[in-house]
Amino acid sequence: MSIATNRFWKDVRTYCLSFHLLVHNRARIVSKVIHHIRSEPHNVALQSLLNITIKLAATLGSEFFPSFPSLLSTLLDILDPLFVKETAVIFKALAYLCKYLARSLVLDKLRVLDQCYGKLLGHRKTYIRAFGAELLAFVYRKLEVSQAATQVSRVFKAVASTEAVQNQDLHRGLSQWLFLVVKNAQGQFHSRMVNLVPVFCRLFKPSSSSSSSTDHEDQQQHQDKDLQLDQEAQQHKQETELQHRFTVVFHAFL
Repeated sequence: MSIATNRFWKDVRTYCLSFHLLVHNRARIVSKVIHHIRSEPHNVALQSLLNITIKLAATLGSEFFPSFPSLLSTLLDILDPLFVKETAVIFKALAYLCKYLARSLVLDKLRVLDQCYGKLLGHRKTYIRAFGAELLAFVYRKLEVSQAATQVSRVFKAVASTEAVQNQDLHRGLSQWLFLVVKNAQGQFHSRMVNLVPVFCRLFKPSSSSSSSTDHEDQQQHQDKDLQLDQEAQQHKQETELQHRFTVVFHAFL
């Protein structure tokens, strides 16, 4: 046992004397994991700490989920592409955590994963984007088609509302993510492909809220010239959003 691991064990051993204590103190244990990860950059005990966390998630399931957002945020913050082995350990842990918490993630409507899109799919390093795309694709295949349609549309609307819409790395990451959602082993398509590809194609349709807003501006245009400028700005925004969606989906289909 390394010195760092021993230091962590001293902090949590009183919480682990029985299963009931473990369940009762689950949030404290995860907080200690986060503390040790953040207080010691490139902690040599990282793999041991994450292995313990994975075991906790596998044992506790939904009881562990309230602690997941802060843990996920911590792991995303310490990602450093210069430390490849450490990055691999983090992604392996995230993959297992998403596996054991998949049901809770779906019930939560994937809100906790919002922090992943920009930090992973928009990362400048190709292999980080690839890891992120695989991670998110696994979770999205757990969704019902209607849920997937809602979530994919929500992600693209969120991207379009920020400067990230111009991020070419994010375009590539989103394309890879959509592709992996419908990809299966040995060059085959996943069974969900038939239902999900139409969902991707519907991304080319402007949102109904934007259309109704534009119609209202058309009716009022003769009363106020300023509304014409608003309409042009709205139209430009829609065109930019659709261009972004087309680029992403087109590359996913390639």
